[in-house]
Amino acid sequence: MKKTIVAGMVLYNPDMERLYKCLDSIFKQFDTLIIFDNSKDCNTNITNNARIIYITEKENKGLAYALNKIMRKALELGYQWLVTLDQDTLLPNNLLKEYSKFIKYENVAILTGQIIDNRRKYMKLQNKTGVTDVDFCITSASCVNLNIWNDLNGFDEWLFIDFIDNDYCKRVKLKGYRILRINEVIIDQQFGEITPKSPKWVSFYLFLSKMFRNKNIAKLSYKKKVSPMRIYHVHRNLLYLNKKFQKYGGIGYENFNCNSFLGFLLYFSLPSICRAQNHYAVFKSIIKGFRDGKKSIVNTFE
Repeated sequence: MKKTIVAGMVLYNPDMERLYKCLDSIFKQFDTLIIFDNSKDCNTNITNNARIIYITEKENKGLAYALNKIMRKALELGYQWLVTLDQDTLLPNNLLKEYSKFIKYENVAILTGQIIDNRRKYMKLQNKTGVTDVDFCITSASCVNLNIWNDLNGFDEWLFIDFIDNDYCKRVKLKGYRILRINEVIIDQQFGEITPKSPKWVSFYLFLSKMFRNKNIAKLSYKKKVSPMRIYHVHRNLLYLNKKFQKYGGIGYENFNCNSFLGFLLYFSLPSICRAQNHYAVFKSIIKGFRDGKKSIVNTFE
């Protein structure tokens, strides 16, 4: 008899205090967790847990590679669905119960919930009940149909990190599958290292954002640690994916509340340089990312 849903998590030098909270929220609902550890050193304090299947190659192989390894392991164990988790994702108590209601729906490739980073005051819930067909969701806390994942040849490992979810969701939709957002599932997720500004400035930027109907203004309500490595991959992967899906319009711009390359430059590239702790390092990362993305060899999606 086939098993149904299992949880999987990718680790990379985790904050152990946050990780333990995540594990506690997971094991309230799941009997088994498959972990792929991208850290150089094994996290030996979790390897002895009998409910964890721990995999590592003792180097950072990238998020897409790690996810694919977890998916293959789940298939080997006989599971049909897998909930993909970040190391800082706290699961709501109703996640497994609600997802289980929809796994029999026809042509569903991904189940997802509403993702909220409580530190970002501009993030609001959508519909609080019911189910919504959506075009995109992040990988964290999404429940992936493993048979469809296998048919789509998994996640694109060239991406390494960033836009992995955009790429996979695009292929899911182009192949005629559905992504369902279960609105009652609300997931506590932290995006990056940020520090909210004072309440006065938070209110000011939220006001401007609402007045000008531009969500990017609201992002000025917090200070952000800008990683040159992440900036590099964002710029490289954006060019790669827009070559990959050149027959099907732009991809990735939705992450930045825009729909064009110019919007991406204005709303992400330029602010990344301005907000960076090391402006020159980020500028170099952008140039290198664009150069490597332009040189990338892509199999155009048909």
